[in-house]
Amino acid sequence: MRLTRPVILGAATLAAVALVCAVFVGVRLRDGTVKRRVTAALAEHLNSDVSIDTLSVRLFPAVRIVGTGLVIRRHQDPPDRTLITATRFTVEPGLWHLLRGRARQVEMEGLRFTIPKRPPGRPRLIEEAANDMPTSAPRPQPPVRPTGDHATLERLIARDAELIYISSRPDGPTRVFKVSEVELVEVSFEYPMEFQAVLENPSPKGRLEASGRFGPFEPADPGSSPVEGGYVFTEGDFNSIPGLEGSVTSS
Repeated sequence: MRLTRPVILGAATLAAVALVCAVFVGVRLRDGTVKRRVTAALAEHLNSDVSIDTLSVRLFPAVRIVGTGLVIRRHQDPPDRTLITATRFTVEPGLWHLLRGRARQVEMEGLRFTIPKRPPGRPRLIEEAANDMPTSAPRPQPPVRPTGDHATLERLIARDAELIYISSRPDGPTRVFKVSEVELVEVSFEYPMEFQAVLENPSPKGRLEASGRFGPFEPADPGSSPVEGGYVFTEGDFNSIPGLEGSVTSS
């Protein structure tokens, strides 16, 4: 079949556009530039010191950003205490998302998220805080996400992660939750995010499946970040607690 001039011209135009897009993305995603931008953005939003060991950009067959050695440490924490660490993370921006300053998906490996001990004066439980409020005082409501595209990231997935709670008592135990998988949708620093998680309860040992809304994240006091939703606790084993026997389920 003979190609007409418009077809040839159209093909050449598409090739030129693809080349310009590749050059644009390549310039915008130069390794050093991306590393500085990602580090600066996280440091600003989390009010923390942020470091990344390595970060590389791959353009083919699709745009991917691969980083290793992520460490986020709050300014007020001791040098040996970190808020978030990850051995490796992969960002798939997606060209359309990238042009809008967003990312499509992030997958994290070796994620460790540490909830620091409560600051002095903060109630231990949300119920205690509610009981301390005057009955006429309105309960604070999380900000409502405005219509439009305000999320920084469409989806974040972490597997084989750890959620660590530091006790407020000097002799208190550190609680470690093994998280087999957690997914956050429409990730934002300013607004609540939908989440689903599957994790192991440390005591009594058992399986937790939870879903709901989390955030906005409070970097100054992560333990006070709002969370709401539901859970199902199965395979609860009281034999994992000295002096107890039996099993438990809960929802």
